[in-house]
Amino acid sequence: TGRTSALSQDSVGYDSEGCVINYAGVSTMTQAEVSASARKLVTLIDVGGHKRFIKTALNGLTAMTPDYAMLCIPCPPSDPARIASDPLSDIMIEHLTAAIGLGIPLILVITKADLGQEAVSAVHERLMSLFTSS
Repeated sequence: TGRTSALSQDSVGYDSEGCVINYAGVSTMTQAEVSASARKLVTLIDVGGHKRFIKTALNGLTAMTPDYAMLCIPCPPSDPARIASDPLSDIMIEHLTAAIGLGIPLILVITKADLGQEAVSAVHERLMSLFTSS
């Protein structure tokens, strides 16, 4: 189903010139080696997005103390009925609210933008209404 209750984590290491050290070609570096040799380190944490796993997602947002949260928001299909309804699911709004409540800066990524400008506009308008309603 693609649904998981697990938190997953991976890191990308950068050298002093900003080049990736552990994903250039085939890398056999362990996580410890990447951490030890990287000049800068970006750790990516993936939390479950299904409503059944909200406690796991909240655990990831609180226990792993991220510097930023990135929420991927898919555009609705080009079906006018779907666009007219709320393009954001309840769980997306919960994740968004949790990150804001915890003071974690957000990066919002609108995906599936190739579905049309009307779909992108619907997501944008809904996001703007959430941010201006408080």
